[in-house]
Amino acid sequence: MKTLIHLQIASSLLICSAIPFSYALAATPTMETITVSYRDPVDYALYLHTTEMLSVFRLEIREDISIQARNSLLEMANAAQFSQPSLAQNQPTEINLASLWVSQSQGISE
Repeated sequence: MKTLIHLQIASSLLICSAIPFSYALAATPTMETITVSYRDPVDYALYLHTTEMLSVFRLEIREDISIQARNSLLEMANAAQFSQPSLAQNQPTEINLASLWVSQSQGISE
């Protein structure tokens, strides 16, 4: 009789502990898998060299683009005759500041 009671208690504990585990399994998505491919040292060295060479090439292209853009802007400015000395020779218009002055006492008394 004791073994039947112990069996019932053990089975109920087993069922109670399995229920949360089944909910946890249902809630988690499928596991991510990662594929690893091993290379021999020569292939890996060639891969690293190619990657570094391509990154340097990309940087050189960016620098060349900025240099070409700056040179083309200077050419357009020279073609339109906008140079710094000609801009500096423009005479500034003089403004009489005394005619623009407004008394602060007029604004406060109102």
